[in-house]
Amino acid sequence: DGNGGEERLVLPPGRVAQGGIVRLSALPDARGVLLTVCPSAPCVNGEIWMYDLQRDSVAKLAERASAAWWMPTGHVLLGRPDGNLSAQRLDVERMRLTGERVPVLGSTSVIGGVPIVEFSPSGTLLYTTGAADILGAARAVVWVERDGRATLIDSLPVAGGIEQGLGISPDGGRLALVVRGEHGSQVSVKQLPDGPATPITFDGTSSRPVWSFDGRELFYVAEHNGKNVVFRRRADGTGKESVVAEDSRWIYEAALSPDGAWVLYRTDFNTAGRGDIMIRGLSHDTAARELLAGPAEESAPAISPDGRWIAYVSDETGRYEVWARPFPDVASGRWQVSRNGGSEPVWSPDGRELYFRAAGGELVSAAIVARPSFRLTGARVLFDASPYQSGLSHANYAVSSDNTRFVFVPFATTPGHIGRLVIVRNLFTELRPRLEAP
Repeated sequence: DGNGGEERLVLPPGRVAQGGIVRLSALPDARGVLLTVCPSAPCVNGEIWMYDLQRDSVAKLAERASAAWWMPTGHVLLGRPDGNLSAQRLDVERMRLTGERVPVLGSTSVIGGVPIVEFSPSGTLLYTTGAADILGAARAVVWVERDGRATLIDSLPVAGGIEQGLGISPDGGRLALVVRGEHGSQVSVKQLPDGPATPITFDGTSSRPVWSFDGRELFYVAEHNGKNVVFRRRADGTGKESVVAEDSRWIYEAALSPDGAWVLYRTDFNTAGRGDIMIRGLSHDTAARELLAGPAEESAPAISPDGRWIAYVSDETGRYEVWARPFPDVASGRWQVSRNGGSEPVWSPDGRELYFRAAGGELVSAAIVARPSFRLTGARVLFDASPYQSGLSHANYAVSSDNTRFVFVPFATTPGHIGRLVIVRNLFTELRPRLEAP
């Protein structure tokens, strides 16, 4: 309560849809809360759920929504990833939305699929105008030099934008990326520098592609029999895809060893283990086993080009940091690479640098001496990477095959693109006739 007291867990992981709870809105009389659940960033497939505290029950209210607020009129104000706001009556007892959905406002600014809106129960609405981009402007890919200079690779004419997951082929001639269209997310391959982005998957759930080290195949995660698994497919799109790893838990990313012998995968943060890194052989020792598992979250596995080291992210210290261990004998050593927060480790092609994002958004190069043993000899900031989309639990950038530049996805809705700040007072007075119409 407001005077303190012990906290207690009322909604453990697994009670709502896959994804993270990104927003709460309290219902009146301590009845419960509205939950905004996003399965991934950006929040283009968000869902609104209701948790009834009195009955300890949950129910899904709406799909394709990325924000929700309770209104004292008995309605829910819903925000969509296209920047539109609408309202619909909530039947609290039956835990469902009823009646017609009433338009409230259109074309608010959007970042990461979420409208830039604040709402007061007294009826005051604050929002910004500007580009209503579902992904906050993520319809382009850029080269970024080591000094931070950026040049456009391509601006893609896609309906939904570019989602998380980038990879440059070993020969440097192709870019794997995830493009969202009308039918969901697909892994596509773009010929560099100016070829089209050609889809190689068509299921609508594919993401986070990883190249095989000969450049002939792509590995990626996608839904299969009701949960995410790891697939492989020829990078030219021919032939059939095949499942190479599945688990009782959902899988959210994969990594490969340079010799093609091992596939690593990371499990769901919201289930037992809080994100474990598993390993299985592709041609031998095919039974999956734990590689990095424990009470902390482990994610973003990246194996060095010589196959001797694995970098990953863990929150064992209380915040996300980048670590390195020997591979595959991970128990024989451990080194902390980042010092004040870090994520998204990526090895340079020669294995002499380990890149990662610092907590402030900067891209850092850690100098590595890997023989005869692992040594971190220094680290320096290359440039500010905060204008580009982050992956946190999976690297959302790639390094060129000659190690001279990087591929990033920029945010399109930056402060320079947001227009006016607008305040609407007495919203209920304006809306009540429409909300109460038969």
